[in-house]
Amino acid sequence: MSIKYNRRILGVEKMIDYKGIYYNDINNDNSLKVQERYNKEINNINSLEIKASCNEFYLEQDIQLIALKESIFGIKEIRDVNWKIDYLGKDITLINNKIKISKNLKEKKSIKVMCLDKITGEEACREFPIILKEVKDTLIHFIKSDGDYCGNGYKWDIWSFSNDGKSYAIELEEKNDFGRCAFVKEENIIARRRAWGDNWGNDWSEQTATFEIPESIKNCYIIYGENKLITNLEDVIEYIKPKIDIALMDNNDNITAFLSKAPIDGTKFYIYINGIKKENCKYIIDKLSKK
Repeated sequence: MSIKYNRRILGVEKMIDYKGIYYNDINNDNSLKVQERYNKEINNINSLEIKASCNEFYLEQDIQLIALKESIFGIKEIRDVNWKIDYLGKDITLINNKIKISKNLKEKKSIKVMCLDKITGEEACREFPIILKEVKDTLIHFIKSDGDYCGNGYKWDIWSFSNDGKSYAIELEEKNDFGRCAFVKEENIIARRRAWGDNWGNDWSEQTATFEIPESIKNCYIIYGENKLITNLEDVIEYIKPKIDIALMDNNDNITAFLSKAPIDGTKFYIYINGIKKENCKYIIDKLSKK
């Protein structure tokens, strides 16, 4: 019997072949070691998680759900799941991965969302609070991979302005599953870094492009380093992780990885060989060449 593992080194698949190892041979030490390593890898994978486009559900709001699970390579992947909620009435609907709560809902204060992984059978459950009021503004999510939104003498906020000249700043005080967020009324937004001198002033080198919120869209995502306003939660997951198109081993001590997109600031890279993370590896990022 031959046992084969598929593993990836910087996104490049490698086949490891364990020949002559029999799991039913209790006298074979190698089989026990391989089984122990396999069990350890499986147990180290994080559990299935439910994420949503907002952490509080408001009336007449479209709420998008996704299920994530971290692979042994530390990458969050979207899983294909069946969704279910703990409500059978007509005032809360669940269609595919989207929930909508009618303004006619009167008393329910929270809702349990459950999912079942179609491949592994793993289950997850999360309870979300329901706020019994309508919010007509758009929820803007600002995502920085380093999680650095404020500190000594600086902070990030949203500059919101209308086409007729109305403008004002909005604090990013609320936290969500991926970063910070705030409701905005106007149709144009910029995420900007403010620095403290004698007063708060703009750090013009650290601000995003100007984005126009599409009409009728109530959830938008700004990812630091991206010049695109994202309106789909599944797309957010793809944008926050660069994919490795190809990796080449130049010599015994150097690997060059070509990425699908330039990594955003704060992205970290690791090398796994046969599923085992290599320590003390150094890397240089060339954003212009996406490698």
